[in-house]
Amino acid sequence: MRYMIGTSFGGAAVAALVSVVVACSSKGSGVGTQPNCGPGTIQSGDECLPAAPDASIGPSDSGANATPDTGTEPMDSSADATGDGAPGDAGPTIVTMAAAQGYPRGIVVDSSAAYWTTYDNENDVGSVVKSSLAGGTPIVLTTGMTENPMYLAVDSANLYWTDSYSGSIRRMAVWGGYPETITSDYMDDWAIAIDTSNVYWTAYGLSPIQRVSKDGGVSSVIATSQEQSTAIAIDSTSAYWTNSSTCDDGGCDDTKGSVRSAPLDGGSVAILASNQLFPAGIAVDATSIYWTNRGTYENYYADGTVMKMGLHGESPTVIASGQVAPCALAIDATTIYWVNCGVPGALYIDGSLMKAPIAGGPATTLATHQPSPTSIAIDATSVYWTVAGTPQADYTDGATMKLTPR
Repeated sequence: MRYMIGTSFGGAAVAALVSVVVACSSKGSGVGTQPNCGPGTIQSGDECLPAAPDASIGPSDSGANATPDTGTEPMDSSADATGDGAPGDAGPTIVTMAAAQGYPRGIVVDSSAAYWTTYDNENDVGSVVKSSLAGGTPIVLTTGMTENPMYLAVDSANLYWTDSYSGSIRRMAVWGGYPETITSDYMDDWAIAIDTSNVYWTAYGLSPIQRVSKDGGVSSVIATSQEQSTAIAIDSTSAYWTNSSTCDDGGCDDTKGSVRSAPLDGGSVAILASNQLFPAGIAVDATSIYWTNRGTYENYYADGTVMKMGLHGESPTVIASGQVAPCALAIDATTIYWVNCGVPGALYIDGSLMKAPIAGGPATTLATHQPSPTSIAIDATSVYWTVAGTPQADYTDGATMKLTPR
């Protein structure tokens, strides 16, 4: 499929992909209305898509105070939360850490807290929010001082995030305070990663991959003129990122995405995988690169895949296929976790939380009926993810979720 930069497709904003590593956005125009569509369909942009059987949203699932339907009662220990069908299997517990969040995007965790970004569409105000991992009332660390915060990274002292409207990289102490601007140059700053000394980030559009000192200063270019870069990960020597499509004067082709790398201090760009179907999230470990392909619009994103290959592009392997718009992901030593973002034909409430062994094996569904998942993070015991909410509520019904044990 080809689409024009800056327009909406499939009900989702073109620039809306990505994770912790990247996150997915489901926000777009026309979703939930069908002035020109027949029975059993729903309008998405200028097209009519099939409405999923469970596309209707009941009174308890809509509105500003709604929480996602996980497919189990969050605190019901008798529920079969693992989805394996065993009666009485307690499985993991799913809780809502924070409800009524305005379009949350990125999420990160440290040893004591979860941090995420939100965006109030009606008032055009962005915020950074914090909550204890044990739960409790969320704390707004900053609001109105950041225009459109996207994705975050955290170290022992500070939070770092991208601000797409101002084209800035911002920093703030994990306890709060006044946010600082580390650097400001390109619009549409998007995904972010850090090491001990530097911040690395992508910008959506035809933009470079860049880095800057955590203390600020002049940024340097790692790779020039990358197209629709949506996620980034780093190791000790290289940066790895996804380009979601290839563009020309006629628009962008999301069947020609790629996974690329370059040295952290800049140099030749290596194309590690090409002709990928709308690549989104990315992660890296000592031996391999992992990424998601959202799939194709023509197939309603039901042909998404979770992928793995060597650090230099060796032996691409499908970890999971038949996924519905997989986007953000996270890994540990044995397991890959990801969220499926959902599709407009189901009003985006068909998102899910998944996992699979990184060595190969069946995928497991951890949570279903998630309204527009956007990002994911893990710690030693739990999985955390954000859901943007529903277009019916103008994305004021977003939430931050937690599953334990993972």
